[in-house]
Amino acid sequence: MTDAPQDIRDDLVRQRHALTEFGRLALHTDDLNEILQQACVMVSHGCGGVKAKLLEYMPGEDKLLVRAGVGWTPGFVGSARLDAGKGSAAGYALKTGEPVITHDVATETRFSVSAVLLNQGVASLINVLIDTPGGEPFGVLEVDSEEPREFDQNDVDFLRTYANLLGAAIDRHERTRELTEAVQQKDVLMRELQHRVKNDLQMVGSLISMEQRRSGPEFADKLSGLRDRIETIRQLNEKLYQGQRFDRLDLAAYLEDLARSLVQMDGSGEIRLDADLERVDVDTRIAGPLGLILNEFITNTVKHAFGGEAGTVSISLRPAEEGRWRLTLADSGPGLPQGAADTGTGLRLIALLAKQAGAGLDWGREPGAKLAIDFQPTKA
Repeated sequence: MTDAPQDIRDDLVRQRHALTEFGRLALHTDDLNEILQQACVMVSHGCGGVKAKLLEYMPGEDKLLVRAGVGWTPGFVGSARLDAGKGSAAGYALKTGEPVITHDVATETRFSVSAVLLNQGVASLINVLIDTPGGEPFGVLEVDSEEPREFDQNDVDFLRTYANLLGAAIDRHERTRELTEAVQQKDVLMRELQHRVKNDLQMVGSLISMEQRRSGPEFADKLSGLRDRIETIRQLNEKLYQGQRFDRLDLAAYLEDLARSLVQMDGSGEIRLDADLERVDVDTRIAGPLGLILNEFITNTVKHAFGGEAGTVSISLRPAEEGRWRLTLADSGPGLPQGAADTGTGLRLIALLAKQAGAGLDWGREPGAKLAIDFQPTKA
């Protein structure tokens, strides 16, 4: 490079700078229009201030749309369409994949030069194909000079390299767009599914309530427990529906809302809730069983712990050791009878739910009933 004339060295420096700057831009923006327009600006600079344009192939019309450009009269970019057949220089580059150089349009005999370009004062031009990794050509990158110019192999190499970078950037943008649309479609479908599940659970809960009113005391009590468990699942679904994700949710907010609704269902107003929960996002496969455990604990407390008197239900959520968390449930009642944790139906269900969540249980009985649940926020 040191033996080359100064003007050639200057051209090479500009071209390398243009390639570097475009590479940086292409990695830091997903705005395709900005990528295409800045590509033309940098190509123009790399070639010494000539006109530049990016032609996008329109298969349905077999035309090349001037998608972006620099140095053209107002209204040219975004509306002008050129012939995409082999009878034009740009069309020949598109169809064959070979670069095309016209040093002087006045003496060009291989191709017809569009009147649109002649009206823009184009005297010399060079075209290279913009291909994409997917194999479908995007279009053509063209630089145009208003003075006859001897474009050389350095110009061809520069534009080919630039077109390759541009093709990769366009392909990345297209893949990003497709993935974004797929995610958005999945999100819409998931929200529709969540909405239907919520409505179905509400309907099932209503049917159980109707059957409960027609049933005897013993069967009505069992239906009440079933209804409460369905309501727990419905509230979990509601939190997922309101959130931005379907695989994780804020456990503290879910458990506090659930606990308040369970305490309020007592109707006496004598039971107080003491909630001290630290936020943690957990896997929904963990949140579901924990919510059902909370339901079983508070339901049993409301029914059996206070004997119609005032009382307090306490729940806390805190970090534990080695990345685990601890959910502690307690009441101010007399405590569990000896062996109750092993024989009661609701309490045996708690053990099964804890196993499902991969959680450890630790029962305490004095003063009041107390249950500590250790768990990992993410299910293995």
